[in-house]
Amino acid sequence: MSHRQFVEQAVRDHGDAVFRLAYSLLQSPEAAEDIAQDTFAKLCRCQREFASDRHLRSWLLAVAGNASRDVLRRRKTLPITLVDPTAPEEFEALASQHAQGGESLPANEQTMDPDHFLWRHVAALPPAQRQVIYLRHVEELKPREIARIVGDPVINVRQLLSRAHKRLRAMIEQETTAEGGTHETTPR
Repeated sequence: MSHRQFVEQAVRDHGDAVFRLAYSLLQSPEAAEDIAQDTFAKLCRCQREFASDRHLRSWLLAVAGNASRDVLRRRKTLPITLVDPTAPEEFEALASQHAQGGESLPANEQTMDPDHFLWRHVAALPPAQRQVIYLRHVEELKPREIARIVGDPVINVRQLLSRAHKRLRAMIEQETTAEGGTHETTPR
């Protein structure tokens, strides 16, 4: 397989995961698309050998995560759009709405299903916590794999996950207590 074919296969196999990770951190489809393109451009220039498809995926997610965090460092505030990062049809709707000059998808909480409720709270987490939650619950990676991607020791990843889960629990409990209702909040 030529290098070009290798990169094209990588885009087909891992492009969605790279985009979703960048989007979960940046909350902007345009910025996420830029990060995805930059990530695969870096793969085009990369001369390293990957031991397996899993190794390649980890490398791509690490590059996309690092680039996304760099963008976050350069920005002071980010608009948050209430979109489930695991639902491709919502990304398409959001992208078309942005193309038509709209600001974001309607956020009618009464019609949101439990996943939307949960991801709205995930979007409110600090970027580092949001990234590990995304990698753990969407990409279904183990803490050891997440540690390799984010470049932190496993203990730090576990601590970030624990703090993120506690923070999510507190935000959800606060909201459900204020509303007097309950929402299904079990992560995948």
